Amino acid sequence: MENSLRIEITQSGGMQEIRLLRTILQEIVVNHEVEMIVDDDHLEIRPVPRPRQGWAEAFSADGDEDASQNDTDEIKIMRLPDLPASVKEKLGREAASDIVRWLESALDMFWAFQHLPVSPEMARQKVSMVLDRIDNMLQAGLPVPGYREDGTPVWRVPIDLISPTKGNLGTIGAVDVDGWIGGILASDQDFDRIREAAARIHIQ
Repeated sequence: MENSLRIEITQSGGMQEIRLLRTILQEIVVNHEVEMIVDDDHLEIRPVPRPRQGWAEAFSADGDEDASQNDTDEIKIMRLPDLPASVKEKLGREAASDIVRWLESALDMFWAFQHLPVSPEMARQKVSMVLDRIDNMLQAGLPVPGYREDGTPVWRVPIDLISPTKGNLGTIGAVDVDGWIGGILASDQDFDRIREAAARIHIQ
């Protein structure tokens, strides 16, 4: 159903802005992105489709059903290869379907994070520079994509304690790096806790 809205254009510094209600954006925004189309005399905003949308539903469908009978059904067209029977028998169909849903969510997240200005390598380097000033036995691990409670996409960088003689002693904390601007989202208290955790392991 289409709705027509009249919205005032506001001035902000040297830019003009169009502000939309959060409730409107929540209906169309997927993975913090929209597609904007400028066509002659009008501007159109569309959701960016999830590239693997419908996989879990496709998996949940009866595997014996002939997909050619529903060649206009989007779910059937996007059908995933079925999991091996031994896997479904071992886990149960519900658990196997949960795996597909988890995989869909994880792949969507990785797809969305490919478009962030800050790469995982940049996030790791930023954290490494801070750790060098704290303890030379602290090392930034491989970043993991995630979201903070306010929806900010972040690279979550694990902090590992490395011993010259014993190798990796384990992960003692993690630091978030803003995926949009590259800021380290950790306080002095957060780094104090990491330093204290490292000291406790040193004592052991």
